[in-house]
Amino acid sequence: MSISPAAGWIPIALLGQRLSANLAALSTRYPELAESLRELQPAWQYFIQPSSDQLLLGVQTRIGVQALPQTVSPAGARDIVSRLYPGGNCGQPVLIAGEDLGWLWNYLYQLPCDLQSAPGHRPPLFFLIGDLERLWVLLHVQDWAALLADARVRLFAGADSFGQFRRSLTEDLLCPWPRISVKVDSEIWPADLSLDQVLNAASQAMNDRLSQLTRQHLADFSGVTPQSIASGFARGESLNILGITSRYTTFLQHSMRDWLGAFARLGHRTHLLIESADHEVPNGVNTAAICGEFKPDLIVIIDHYRRETPGLPPQVPVVMWVQDALPNIFNRAAGVAHGSRDYALGFARLRMIQEFGYPASRFMPAIVGVNDERFVPRDLSDEERARYGCDVCFVSHASTPADVMIESEIRRLGSPEAKRLLSSVFDQFVAIYDAGQIVTEPITIRQIIDQALTDTRTGIPAEQMPALMEFLSQRINNALFRHQSLHWLVEMGVDLRLYGRGWEANPAFARFARGIADNASQLATIYQASAINLHISPHGAVHQRVMEGVAAGGFFLMRYCPGDVMERHFKLIWDWCKAEGISNDDQLRLRATPVIVEQIEAIARILQYDPFGPNDSFIQMLQSSEESGYLRSAASVWGDDYDAISFSSADQLRQRVTHYLNNPGDRQQRAASMRKPVLDRFTYMATSRRLIELIAADMAEQSQQRIAA
Repeated sequence: MSISPAAGWIPIALLGQRLSANLAALSTRYPELAESLRELQPAWQYFIQPSSDQLLLGVQTRIGVQALPQTVSPAGARDIVSRLYPGGNCGQPVLIAGEDLGWLWNYLYQLPCDLQSAPGHRPPLFFLIGDLERLWVLLHVQDWAALLADARVRLFAGADSFGQFRRSLTEDLLCPWPRISVKVDSEIWPADLSLDQVLNAASQAMNDRLSQLTRQHLADFSGVTPQSIASGFARGESLNILGITSRYTTFLQHSMRDWLGAFARLGHRTHLLIESADHEVPNGVNTAAICGEFKPDLIVIIDHYRRETPGLPPQVPVVMWVQDALPNIFNRAAGVAHGSRDYALGFARLRMIQEFGYPASRFMPAIVGVNDERFVPRDLSDEERARYGCDVCFVSHASTPADVMIESEIRRLGSPEAKRLLSSVFDQFVAIYDAGQIVTEPITIRQIIDQALTDTRTGIPAEQMPALMEFLSQRINNALFRHQSLHWLVEMGVDLRLYGRGWEANPAFARFARGIADNASQLATIYQASAINLHISPHGAVHQRVMEGVAAGGFFLMRYCPGDVMERHFKLIWDWCKAEGISNDDQLRLRATPVIVEQIEAIARILQYDPFGPNDSFIQMLQSSEESGYLRSAASVWGDDYDAISFSSADQLRQRVTHYLNNPGDRQQRAASMRKPVLDRFTYMATSRRLIELIAADMAEQSQQRIAA
């Protein structure tokens, strides 16, 4: 087919500006390839001809411009992409061997990436092209400045493009491999090899490399024994501490950096192992290589343990900070996988020990730490006081009304039975709160569900009960509990500010909404500028936000929860048990004095069940609280201050707000008094000190046991 230039053909040379822009972008990542293309002298003179649905490419011949055949048209490229990713979401890496005029690469690059398991991750795209002159043509046609500069795009060009790709599998350690592929140019890929065969060979090479690094670890860390760990940690030597986290969880990134920052302030050397780009994922070989280079004395991870993290030296202690109730760690397999040099810290210590088998001597109770360098009192400017100053401030994303969430869940489930059940459950919750009462214990929520099941003559599969409990506890009851106190405040007519997502959409509180408070730049200022900060949660006041606010110099009023006074009763009983030599539940039952019986009855009222249950040891519960330093109950943390700043009714809230607004000196005194235990016990610095001491003591005990054996 021959067409003359008069028929609409445009010399590609007229698109030199686009070529230059693309080469400039390419040179940021592949400078040698960019220079080769910049110097390339094409064998043909190329032309393009636009049309409504595609673009023709032609070359000059003796008889005019000859159109070149198209392998993949724009429509064909869209069809391929839709078959690769039926949902329209680029959820895994892909390899494209060859290209026609760039449509396929284009559409793949433009696909959204939305991975719930790794928010922010963009799977890499592997693009192979064998003909450099063809790539040179594409760089005239396509606007690829963003694509070529993006590290997510792995470009392999030239006669050895397949070999380059194959080598990259074992060289780019953090880049996940493609599992799906399209071969546009069959000459690029060896006919006798499948993608699976290539990946299997690369996997074997990586396993061999990991084995080699593991053997090297055994040699490099051969002198690391319980005795050497104990003595080094106890003497306060400067340690090499490796922190491992992921860029795909914002909170854990900040938490790990704050944790390592605290270790550094304590005089230790730290290294953060994290993906450097959003197309990367963790890799055991890379982890093992970093360990071989950094030679850590301690490895710290959040929400993951040693067995989940290949490449760690077996001799080095590994610590997992339990910050979230995740299924990968809240199970017995995770607990029993903890060896003699594996430690944990975090919440739910007793449950983790009793239910999941975590070693009691190597589990340290802790809440998420406070960065006392960021949350610290300072002199606020007049502009800051004018902008953030108010009578009462509340920071929370729990803005959606409970009735709205119930209606939404009923619509989602879509069955008459679900509507009857949830409506009955909700009516019971509303009746409790309308009477000025509260719900704080899971057993109460389960009783409400059971009553609703009876009243509505409905049923629910056992496997669905945990999800229903979670929904009612974390969303419905949470909203009712918090909003009840806010309604009391609105009735007072105070200058109320609500920070968080969605308050502007809540009809009852929209006029108080002030948007989302930036954690890094605004939150500490808001806490300090507000006359009164509120903490309202059915789960208690020993919470990271409270600790950060108090550390920043903020004054807080706290909604009373029975659990916040629980450990006062625990301490009285446990101190008596130690004095009387009582070591089990039977002895406690038989010998309890009237005073101790009264304390046990108070605990039973809070828990709403007999603490001498068939499945739990009350003595172990008491002992665990002492070992934790009684840090799980606000009344134990802040003592008399808690009694002076907590409220349990509308009248008491009005009294507290009125008093403290009229007595700023009293506010300041309470804020300063409450700040001291936070700095002493809840900062990353304090938690890290305790952790080092725990490991030193445990390793010393293990060393003595070895000697005795």
